[in-house]
Amino acid sequence: MWWLAGVAALLLSAVAAVCFGLDPWLRRRLEKAVTEQSGGRYVLRIGNLRTHLATGSLTLTNARLRPTAQFASGPDSLPRLALDLPRLRLTGISLLALWRQRPQVIDSLSISGLRLRIDSLSGTKTSPSAPLHARLPARVPGVGLAHLAVRDARVLVAGRRRPRAAFERLDLTARHIRLDAAGAADSARLFYARVWQGQLRGAQARVEHHRIRVRTVAFDSQAGVVTVDSLRMRPTRIGRRGPSYLTMQIGRARLTGLQAAALAGHRFRADSLRIVGLHFDLTAPAKPPPPLHKQLKGLFPSFELADLRLTDGYVRLRGLAHAPIIRALQLHAEQLRIDSAASVDPARVLYARAWTGSTGAAEIPIEPPFYRVGYGRVAFATRPGTLRATDVFLTPTLTIAETARRKGHGITQLTVRVPELSVRGGDFGAFARAGSLLMAEVTFRQPRVFLLSDTRYPIDPEESLVTPEAVRKIPFPIDFRRIAITDGHLDFRFIGTVSPRYGTGRVTQLNGTVTNASNDPTRMTDATPMVARVSALFLDQCRAQATARMNLLDPRGRHRVTGTFGTAPAQIMNSILEPAALTRIQTGTVQRIDMDMTGDRDGIRGELRGAYRNLHIRLLNKQVEQTLLTKIKSKAANKIVVHDNNPDKPGEPLRVGRIESRRERRYSVFALWKQGLVSGALHAIGLGEEKAQKMSETQTEPTVEESALPAGPVMDKKPPKPLRILKKLVPGKRRER
Repeated sequence: MWWLAGVAALLLSAVAAVCFGLDPWLRRRLEKAVTEQSGGRYVLRIGNLRTHLATGSLTLTNARLRPTAQFASGPDSLPRLALDLPRLRLTGISLLALWRQRPQVIDSLSISGLRLRIDSLSGTKTSPSAPLHARLPARVPGVGLAHLAVRDARVLVAGRRRPRAAFERLDLTARHIRLDAAGAADSARLFYARVWQGQLRGAQARVEHHRIRVRTVAFDSQAGVVTVDSLRMRPTRIGRRGPSYLTMQIGRARLTGLQAAALAGHRFRADSLRIVGLHFDLTAPAKPPPPLHKQLKGLFPSFELADLRLTDGYVRLRGLAHAPIIRALQLHAEQLRIDSAASVDPARVLYARAWTGSTGAAEIPIEPPFYRVGYGRVAFATRPGTLRATDVFLTPTLTIAETARRKGHGITQLTVRVPELSVRGGDFGAFARAGSLLMAEVTFRQPRVFLLSDTRYPIDPEESLVTPEAVRKIPFPIDFRRIAITDGHLDFRFIGTVSPRYGTGRVTQLNGTVTNASNDPTRMTDATPMVARVSALFLDQCRAQATARMNLLDPRGRHRVTGTFGTAPAQIMNSILEPAALTRIQTGTVQRIDMDMTGDRDGIRGELRGAYRNLHIRLLNKQVEQTLLTKIKSKAANKIVVHDNNPDKPGEPLRVGRIESRRERRYSVFALWKQGLVSGALHAIGLGEEKAQKMSETQTEPTVEESALPAGPVMDKKPPKPLRILKKLVPGKRRER
């Protein structure tokens, strides 16, 4: 009995020692372990620790972790932080498994009210840190945790002035955690757990001169869903142009089908991403950034997203010569894959198998500050290669006088409005990769064009780019199988060099096609040239049609133009001739005009056959009036130079007008065609061949002196001296570009 009583007393003493001495010992042991393992750089103080052996649970309250004064001399691999933990509770601890050094299986770990402040993260490390499961105590070969819950946690990453990162509240749960080598290698787990769920509220961060704020982020790894509500990014400062600055706002984003386990292997796989209310305002950096797949390579070398949809977007790019603003942007991308192979895949456009989308009104400057171009709405689809734009416009932003002052020479100012422009068979991938313009068909419906020119200013000293041979200099491939214009309208207005009065004209009911407009040597040959065919109503009364054929890769710019003008009163030309040549057609009827011209870099040659009746002209003074002197000159011109009829008598052959005119390369090819018509028409009505040629080539000195131009830089080059041609018979001299 005494022996049994002694054993019982010993057991009771052991139980009492465990019950009353285990908690203080374990608390001191934890505090000491932190101090030893941190080399005295940290101190842990636990307010209360209580174990319940019967239920295998542990409760810890009011724990505080703080750096000590020795932290400054510690290794740079340790982060500097401060932690407050109001409550931690473990349940389902197995002392037997701990005693036998077997994997520990725990029912739950609950953490409430965590407050963490990080003053600095770990610095340079000499070797990569071991994974978490390899840093467990020697007596614990592994840990299994059925349920982890973190409630009302707050984290702050401190900076010098403002927090670098912080969030107001984190609620997190994880299930089926296996903290060992097998759990780390399990492809069905993300960071040792099969399921992660949580919600982050009031998050903010500062990265690369920007501040990011997010109202709510919710995630569920089992369902593969991540939802972001109200994300905002703002630049903290904007200085000289160098780094890029981005202002971005997202109303709501939802990612579904995310393969969370793949994230541990730096692989991104997801089914869909929906973004609503994107506001994207970027100031481009001075140096172009690397391609997107190179930027993502460090984080996600493999990135795949099956479906991307963006609605109600706004995009603005600053810091570029052509800084676009896009509103009401809607985008849909299919099978998006971002890597180096996808960037050059001809079956993809900007990493995706197909893009469809639409935008609201947008505009960008063209040749700033002289023009702006824009549209009302655009819809496109890359897989069939279609695009439709409405209310397209090109308008000048300055007056013609101000433009001439800034450019230092005269110009023809252009205004264009196209109610509808459509593209079929466009290669969007070639455009995205190399800027190539490859399209099966482009159609301009009801375009309206207005040309305004003032020929009194000096001409541009550079060669014109609107020429056949200039296509060879385009630095990227172009290939338009067919360009169509339907029901076009052209108005032009000009001031000539001999009269302050405007000349006007118009071309209506303009319909035409251009085929094989290409700089591809396999397509563009002498046997398969570009062919342009147009028909129109000239000056509201004369039906006209023309065909032009040209090899756009011919360095000589050789081409051929044929055309026909129908029956019309000759007086319809007066709105052009009176201010430009001080000539008025008094009577006359044009029955038909046929032309055949061949041009190149040197000039234009050919024949013009014009049948007309009862042609009489009047010469005018600079005020576009007739005086006694001009009446005398008019009578002389009609008697000596102008033939009244062609042919002179019925049944006689037509007088053929010889087309011969040298080319001024500072003018466009359209000016060359006009020169050919002028030389052929003048020769046909009776002017000598040599005089007709000189008349067509006449360039006169601007009547606006440089001192009379709007204030600005002095012209670089003086205009050429005037040519005095037919001074007695034709006092008016003109020059049109």
